[in-house]
Amino acid sequence: MTPHPTPRLSAILRRAEEIAVSRGHGYVGVEHVQLAILEDPGSIPTQIIAQLVDPGEVTRRLDTLMNSESYNTPTTRARRIGEPR
Repeated sequence: MTPHPTPRLSAILRRAEEIAVSRGHGYVGVEHVQLAILEDPGSIPTQIIAQLVDPGEVTRRLDTLMNSESYNTPTTRARRIGEPR
């Protein structure tokens, strides 16, 4: 039996796509999905994050990284872990 996405997952993926498009990205990456998850206070990952840190701070830091020159997108050369910049 093939599992089907839940309505919440479908909504998260749609929102991730909207986030990517709004940033001018031609792809949806895990960073877009993470931002979409963080927007849903009822999601289990967001609830767990909220027990540890402020989800808004996670969103702000992710946003800062995604707006930085060091942000690797599929259109830039990806580095392997440990590879010098």
